Amino acid sequence: MLVFAAIVLRDGKNILSSTEAAENGYPAEPYALARMLREENARALHIVDLDAALEGSEQNRDVLRAIVAAPEIGIPVEYAGGIRRYEDAQILLREIGVTRIVLTRAAIEEPALVERLVYEFGAKKITVGVEVKEGKLCSMRGARTYAIDPTRHAAHMKRLGIQRIIYTDIAAEEHVRRPDYGAIGAFARNTGLTVTLDGGVRNRADIAALEAVRSEEIDSMIIGRPLYERAFPCQELWALAERIRRDKQSS
Repeated sequence: MLVFAAIVLRDGKNILSSTEAAENGYPAEPYALARMLREENARALHIVDLDAALEGSEQNRDVLRAIVAAPEIGIPVEYAGGIRRYEDAQILLREIGVTRIVLTRAAIEEPALVERLVYEFGAKKITVGVEVKEGKLCSMRGARTYAIDPTRHAAHMKRLGIQRIIYTDIAAEEHVRRPDYGAIGAFARNTGLTVTLDGGVRNRADIAALEAVRSEEIDSMIIGRPLYERAFPCQELWALAERIRRDKQSS
């Protein structure tokens, strides 16, 4: 199962970088962080731009461009945040070169945009985020709710050509409880869409619970803060291997 390492941008910094993350050596500066994650064997990045999502700001595009272009990082970058116009998608996919983009609020309020983007760029480049809180479809991390069933919304997106959904259980994301893996598995089976789970996975037990669902449609997960707090023992091995590699290069 593929793990996306999450970076959440706000005012040019990764807001997931807590004091504990700093103590573990993870910088708040996004480019340095992305490079370090790659050195620790990260296979893909999920970058969320809160400035773009909340204010329509483009201030983080230069650092995004640097991360995508850097050969020493060189892994797929999935991007989410404030994509509400065709022009936004065009810049991100064609000029900056991100691997794929995620539409959440725009997919609910402007489904025609989703259809156009799938037609223009292909289904592998366009993903739809489905945020669920207390069984209701929402956006902006639960701030907006809609009288739309999440499964029906996903089915509509599928008819428009979407193949992958990023599913966020808001209560789990807010650490109110663990993800409802049964509901996530049912969602994946009922829609027939490939699903990436966003948030709520905090340790190996959560990964085991997700794998126990045994849904072929769920093939990946996005993990943020737990990575920076080194909740997974393998990270210590990656960090040690990287220190040894650096020592050899400097000697």
